[in-house]
Amino acid sequence: MHQPGTDGDIRRVRTVCPAHCGIDACGIQAHVRNGRVVKVEPGDFLDPAERRICLRGLSSLELTYYPDRLKYPLRRAGRRGEGKFERISWDEAFDTIADRFGDIAAVMAGPPSAGPWGGPAPVRPNSAPICAWPV
Repeated sequence: MHQPGTDGDIRRVRTVCPAHCGIDACGIQAHVRNGRVVKVEPGDFLDPAERRICLRGLSSLELTYYPDRLKYPLRRAGRRGEGKFERISWDEAFDTIADRFGDIAAVMAGPPSAGPWGGPAPVRPNSAPICAWPV
């Protein structure tokens, strides 16, 4: 039985681009085979001008499935530049980041010195890039 949105063993899934390059998350169509995305292309829209995907979006598969990509948090274990790291938990990584942002805010200019910057913050506040300098 053929299901809508599938071509043989390929399932087409409407989603958003993982690149988040600042325009907003572009609507894409992901082609999935055996639980792995094998192709991305612009999603269909009523307005043809909305049918887009940039080079960063097109390269998102290579970034996602690159065999040497980081898959868990690491902390530098040696001197800077030595290339020595140790694996830490996600909780420890988030705590470290939060503590460092707090330190920056205390030294620089108070709480406004670290916060969302650029991107689609008003639409999706949890996806905005972060900056940490006086604003």
